[in-house]
Amino acid sequence: MNALITGASKGLGLGLCTVLAKRGDTVFAACRKASPELVALKVRVIEDVEVTSDEVIQQLREGIGKEAIDLVVCNAGINTSFNCDGIETLDLAAVNQEYQVNALGALRTVQAALPNLRQGSKIIFVSTTGNVLGRNPPRGGSYGYRMSKAGINTFGFLLAKELQPRGIAVRMISPGAVNTDLLRAIYATGRVSARAPEQSPDPVSAAQVMLSKIDELTLESTGSWVDETGKSWA
Repeated sequence: MNALITGASKGLGLGLCTVLAKRGDTVFAACRKASPELVALKVRVIEDVEVTSDEVIQQLREGIGKEAIDLVVCNAGINTSFNCDGIETLDLAAVNQEYQVNALGALRTVQAALPNLRQGSKIIFVSTTGNVLGRNPPRGGSYGYRMSKAGINTFGFLLAKELQPRGIAVRMISPGAVNTDLLRAIYATGRVSARAPEQSPDPVSAAQVMLSKIDELTLESTGSWVDETGKSWA
């Protein structure tokens, strides 16, 4: 299988690259700057990738070449609004950046990979907890992050409808809390209701669970949202 992973240099992205490379898949690892851990995997690194720029579309196409792509995982994401005290002090520039990376970055990635996708290919959007889909989240805050993730969910639902006749399946997957630098930073503020980092799975373990949700995806289940426990929402 040939897979394109964005945000591949660390965290969940690196975990996905690690698991895919270990099982013998060809990985195109897109990132701004490759980490030593990513380089050590011997995957095909596409560096200097900035998903907020429209130029990334051509850059990714050049990095992939004419290779058929079986799996696209739009994993690149940021959360900078978690440390905002409230709507009065919300940094709108930061919110815009979160939209550019989390939502529009995923759109650009799909546009880049689409010519290389074929019948049986899959597109995965890394989502967040189902609470972002509901009307009564357990806590407020993280406006830009959560709004942009709601946007990526909507994009996924729409895209699934469009691409189903072409034999391409789409799914939104929430990996849950993962022990990454971001979770540790959020947890340190006390503004999070998730598990503590040390009680959360490491990126490789989370990637293994996520890949099981990817492998089970079919055209019949396209457009679905699922979390790491198997709970679905549509």
